[in-house]
Amino acid sequence: AQTFGGDAGNVTIFGQSGGASKVAVCMTMPAAKGLFHKAIMQSSSSHLRLATVENATAAVARLLAQAGLDRTQTGALQHLSADELLAAYTGAVAAANGNDSFRPVVDGATVPHHPFDPAAPDIAHMPLMIGSCETEKSFYDITADPLTLPLDDEQLIREIAHFVGIDAALAREVTADYRARRPAASGRELFNVIGSDHQYRRNAIEVANRRAQRGSAPTYLYEFTWKTPVLGGMLKTPHTMCLPFVFGTTDIAKDFVGSGPEQAALTKAVMGAWIAFAHVGNPNHADLPTWTPYDASTRPTMIFDNDCRLEHNPKAEDLECINRCPPFISDMQWP
Repeated sequence: AQTFGGDAGNVTIFGQSGGASKVAVCMTMPAAKGLFHKAIMQSSSSHLRLATVENATAAVARLLAQAGLDRTQTGALQHLSADELLAAYTGAVAAANGNDSFRPVVDGATVPHHPFDPAAPDIAHMPLMIGSCETEKSFYDITADPLTLPLDDEQLIREIAHFVGIDAALAREVTADYRARRPAASGRELFNVIGSDHQYRRNAIEVANRRAQRGSAPTYLYEFTWKTPVLGGMLKTPHTMCLPFVFGTTDIAKDFVGSGPEQAALTKAVMGAWIAFAHVGNPNHADLPTWTPYDASTRPTMIFDNDCRLEHNPKAEDLECINRCPPFISDMQWP
């Protein structure tokens, strides 16, 4: 997470991915109240539920075991090399079926509750901008084995069932539902859309809904759908795609986003929105259509693409379908 602003009375805190989750934590901490005044959360996947004390304790036990230590030897962790510590961490996450409890903990004091908990006090009554990329999961296709990248129907159902945490029957229904609106999509493309909705988009929308229902300060919801042309277009709109446009660094990132008039125009729209929001808590500016705050009835969402536009309740069928599945992170999924 990082901050915008040299004026201590007008600070915007923002973050991408894990950094965005840390922004949510800061919005939850009584000790952080008043230290910042606006927040931006980009592509956050686990901001609705943090680790519990029990989760963290179990994670530490797994870490110690991977390092060949027991619970009485926690001090020995300080003497491990960086490579040894990283190997122990990687092994501990793998031992937990990929769940990573090495994250901020709801301890009842410093972090008294999960972020955006409807039953918790709204201590961070400030403007928020939040959103995600359409195919966040496609980022990982870069490093995938080319032999396993394609997914036939049965492989797709198995992968969706495993990732989303549902049985094969529901995975088959979800896959068929998404495919009905994307008949030309490959198995891998469907996995990336469904996985991205499950891990990222749904949680961003849920935050916007919860804030709107409790009358919080304005929330501005977005989705990044512009597709990068590099690598033959295989990546679509992957995780971190928004960053070069936010910071105006598309020239440096041309191997990731390409270059040309499309990139220049989108930079003006995106960077202008982030700058405007950091200044005044409202992302509207001359190079972007009017962006209204989120409300739970019409769900206005800014779509960042070659044709930037405000849509109301976009891809409603997808959202209805993925909401039939369990949350990306829940108590049931924490080992």
